[in-house]
Amino acid sequence: MSKIAGLKGRSPETYGTTKPSGLVQTQPVANATPVPLTNSANLLVPVVSSLPKGFRNIILFSGVLETPSAGGVQVEVQIVIDSVVVYFITVELATANSPAPFGLSFESAALASGSTISIQALTTGVGQTATAASGSGAIISTPT
Repeated sequence: MSKIAGLKGRSPETYGTTKPSGLVQTQPVANATPVPLTNSANLLVPVVSSLPKGFRNIILFSGVLETPSAGGVQVEVQIVIDSVVVYFITVELATANSPAPFGLSFESAALASGSTISIQALTTGVGQTATAASGSGAIISTPT
């Protein structure tokens, strides 16, 4: 998988664990196996809860989606902070078995202690299916 631009020396492929650098902390996130997607929210990566209190977070994620459906499927990829969808994109999977790459980024305000961040996806139509074939990213925490 290609590295995310601008994260020289901090990509999940390079560092598999949290790396503090002064006041900046980088946490890799990735899905190790394909994730089946349906009409209910499916986590693409485990929920991240070890976030420093009072830091803003830059969330970067990219991946590849596929569907076996010839009729086309729409998939909504969401960033969720403390159970609230704060950002989402919709990816159109128009052709069966044809990978569709996507990427998203979001910067949060300073978070309270105990906050969580998750990245999830779901198909927008009942009975539709898709697969998140791969995905990786990082959460960069910086002081406000």
